[in-house]
Amino acid sequence: MVFSFFCFSSEVQPSIVGVWINEKDPKLTWEFNASGQLIEKYGEEFQALPRTPSTYQILDYSQSCSKYSTDSSDQKYLKITDPELGSFCYYLETLSDEVLVIMKAGTGKMLIFNRQN
Repeated sequence: MVFSFFCFSSEVQPSIVGVWINEKDPKLTWEFNASGQLIEKYGEEFQALPRTPSTYQILDYSQSCSKYSTDSSDQKYLKITDPELGSFCYYLETLSDEVLVIMKAGTGKMLIFNRQN
């Protein structure tokens, strides 16, 4: 079994399910639920309502959601699909019990989230 270099070092991978708070802007929260929905909030305001919530998937190298290539066969991706705005692909840099770090494919914009306790 091959393990990637970014916080997937145990047999049980940390789960993305939960509430994550943006490090730069603590009013921005993303809640990933077990059914595959992403609920985005800014403060107490839902970003997605009244429209359909976004969905998410964690993909591996063979399922790449990006037109941008990577040389790493252990690269993971976070694909977020908004029913109105389309799909967004992020490189999944770090997923641990405390931190989620993603980088938007194509732009290199990094987002850092901390898990809500």
